[in-house]
Amino acid sequence: MGGFIYFAEEQGRLCHAGLDPDYQLRLKGYVERIDAYIIRNTDGTGDWLTAFKDDENIQKGRPDLCDAGDDYDFYGAFREVEPAELDNDMDEMLARDGKPTFGDCV
Repeated sequence: MGGFIYFAEEQGRLCHAGLDPDYQLRLKGYVERIDAYIIRNTDGTGDWLTAFKDDENIQKGRPDLCDAGDDYDFYGAFREVEPAELDNDMDEMLARDGKPTFGDCV
């Protein structure tokens, strides 16, 4: 789910700049929470996490996320979820410390 949130936040920043400011602020907050979780549960640092995101192609600067091609509309999908439900999902996901994993499905 973290990867999907990363992409949703990036799509909002790149493709929907200035729209839905409250929603985009919530997405940014989720990203910050996920980043903190990853750093807390690994031997990583902020620099390490930035390098990881670059390696996984989820870092800033992906204008292809705005194309109407094969990329999924993560921004729109999470926009459809009730804020309280998404907040709860994030709380549950980040409630227990443990080694974070990242799949290859995104």
